[in-house]
Amino acid sequence: MKLSGFDEYLDEGKLHLDESSDLPELADADDDDTLDVSVTHGDSYDPFALVKRALDSDFDSSVFDMVDDGDLPLAKNWLEFCAGPSFLNVKPFPKQIKFGLEFFADYCPDCTDPKIMDELFDQSLQEIYDRVQTLHRGVCPKCHKTRLDFVKEGKLRFYNELAGCAGQRSGKSVWVALTANYQLHRYLKLPNPSYYFNLLPGQTLHMTFVAITYGQAEDTLWQPFRDQYDRSPWFLEYNKLLDHYGSKYGVELYETKDTYLWYDHKRLTCYASGPDKRKLRGRTRFFCSVDELGWFHGTDKAVKLNPDQVCQALERSLRTIRSAVEKKRNTLQQFDAPDAVFANISSPSAANDKIMRLVRDTSIPTRYAFHLPTWEMNPEITRESLESEFMDNPVDAERDYGANPPLSDAPFISNPEVLRAIIDTSYKNGCAYDAASVLDKTYQATLHIKNFHFEPALPGINYIIGIDTGYTKNAFAVVLQHFDAGRKACILDAVVEIRPREGCPVHFPSMFSAVVEPLVAKYSVALVVFDKWQSIDFQQELQDKGTKALRYSLKHEDFSIIRGLILNRKAVLPGPELAFNKIIDPSEDYSRMIDKRPITHLIYQILAVRDLGRTVTKGLGVDDDIFRAWCLGVKFLVDMDYEKIFQHGAVRGKRKKGLGFIQGRTIGAPMQRSNSYTNKLGSILGRTKS
Repeated sequence: MKLSGFDEYLDEGKLHLDESSDLPELADADDDDTLDVSVTHGDSYDPFALVKRALDSDFDSSVFDMVDDGDLPLAKNWLEFCAGPSFLNVKPFPKQIKFGLEFFADYCPDCTDPKIMDELFDQSLQEIYDRVQTLHRGVCPKCHKTRLDFVKEGKLRFYNELAGCAGQRSGKSVWVALTANYQLHRYLKLPNPSYYFNLLPGQTLHMTFVAITYGQAEDTLWQPFRDQYDRSPWFLEYNKLLDHYGSKYGVELYETKDTYLWYDHKRLTCYASGPDKRKLRGRTRFFCSVDELGWFHGTDKAVKLNPDQVCQALERSLRTIRSAVEKKRNTLQQFDAPDAVFANISSPSAANDKIMRLVRDTSIPTRYAFHLPTWEMNPEITRESLESEFMDNPVDAERDYGANPPLSDAPFISNPEVLRAIIDTSYKNGCAYDAASVLDKTYQATLHIKNFHFEPALPGINYIIGIDTGYTKNAFAVVLQHFDAGRKACILDAVVEIRPREGCPVHFPSMFSAVVEPLVAKYSVALVVFDKWQSIDFQQELQDKGTKALRYSLKHEDFSIIRGLILNRKAVLPGPELAFNKIIDPSEDYSRMIDKRPITHLIYQILAVRDLGRTVTKGLGVDDDIFRAWCLGVKFLVDMDYEKIFQHGAVRGKRKKGLGFIQGRTIGAPMQRSNSYTNKLGSILGRTKS
């Protein structure tokens, strides 16, 4: 007879510590942890300081044998634990039930009404019990198939990560709290967790709730978890049992403080935490959750608010348990072993915030994802009841309740229709090129521009080139523009973008020789403007050849002028390679959408960059290199000091049909552009409004 789940543990002869297996690190926390027990509240408070005092105390492994909890039942599944009167005694929303049963693969797909799982929204709990056949510790009591059978048939999956994007007031924190309590319940029913998972004897396992600040983690994740825990009949009975054995043997088996839980006899601890990635590392976890992950806006180097770094630290802390569970399932055919869970449900802030990226990424087979507005999760809130908020601020309401975010959480241009109005679809990007990886003599691969072609220059026009130089992380962007005196507008002629790949940076000399020099040679380029970073060699080389070049760092007042040009339709963009409605659709995958589509990428960047008051910076998870190169050109096209160079003396001109892209590149004809005199910057900004 095959053993599964917790039953396997009881067969002492079958399970032993494999001394040859990889052992986790001995340290439970980084050396950087500062354990100041004098701080008792506020965002700097760290409850782990108190927990660690318990961890560091002498541990007597005999406590594993002191407690007999056999009379306290183990829930058959997630739903029984949540709704059962002897367990948590909470009635979840039907949609929450759907997520719980599917995430834990806790229902029988063969014996369940085939329509009910997709219809769950406002049904009674009794109707759900009547139409959904739950598994009993991984086995269907009707057909007797196991969870592993259904996984092999492709009808269920083993999930260990949940990524949900949902509107506010949809019950996000409640579901996380339900699932966290279910995890704690299951792990407490393991006779010896460290032994069960083949870990070091007495190793501590952590449950951690994280938010932007410790105070928020405590309020939005920890408190709902504790409220359910404190009222739960099952945990009340369990703690009474521990009180009995603690009194009998004269030892303290657990602690329930306002800010943490500690079960010494199981070496399990639960607590809230701030987002410091240094303190999140080094601990072995069986559950973790990040509150409002979509609102973590830290930069790549941020210690506390970088969502990618925080998630990475937490994901790695789950790996020890996950690897042990994978071995049990794959080798020992144990289908009810409790996995280590990472649960994140957040409202979105922008189309490329962390939660939106997680939901869109379908490459992780163990990730369960959903994306729903408030009124499709919470049956007590309708779309109609929110009408006044949509009338007052439709963009914010759509983001907060509809879970449909704008491209930026602090937009430079808040209304996409303003940008649509400056697009002239009668012409396209005026150049075509390929990017190729080339090995140098040291066998280092770098990206080069190949097959670069561009349209002929218009006669009598002075052009400007803006360049933002990226090497390993950011793109290298080149933007060619001119001023149309007839339209009194800045016209974008051509965009070249080359984005570095993993282990393959941009080859700077190639960009200069294959792109910049040919443009300067064929067009009447009056000025080349570089962003200040990594550009001094290019600047000097151009000046040695007689082309004026300078480095400039854009200021906030420059961006304000450029925004005015956009609002007054005094900047013109060519037609994008992708339909505008697709560009502004937050469900579109960013990386796939912009691939080999530089004009599309520029439009996306203009809508995604963040205006933070003193500076305009890149959007969440989005590049800004073409945007900055474009802004460099626009800034000098309308600068009073360069008025005579760019705005005077041009003649009417036509272009031939656009080159387009040979391999998936843009195709189309350019517009006819007329030019006449204009004398003052005010005349550019002052008339048309959209």
